[in-house]
Amino acid sequence: MLISAPIDVLIERVSRRTNNPYGRTAEQQAEIAQYVESVEPLLRRGAPLELDGRTPVAELADIIEDLVAQGAR
Repeated sequence: MLISAPIDVLIERVSRRTNNPYGRTAEQQAEIAQYVESVEPLLRRGAPLELDGRTPVAELADIIEDLVAQGAR
């Protein structure tokens, strides 16, 4: 499973988080963008399911919980 979000959403999120300073500088943000461009397609190819990271966290948690429960059957 892959949880993805557009680069602008990712940059906005890392810029405002308070528990980790990574992602606040222009250099780090460029690095994140480069990883999204180069690594995410590889992850997407191997992922049986992709979830939209713009979905509210509580809703994503419910979706993942349901998927785990389905896999346990």
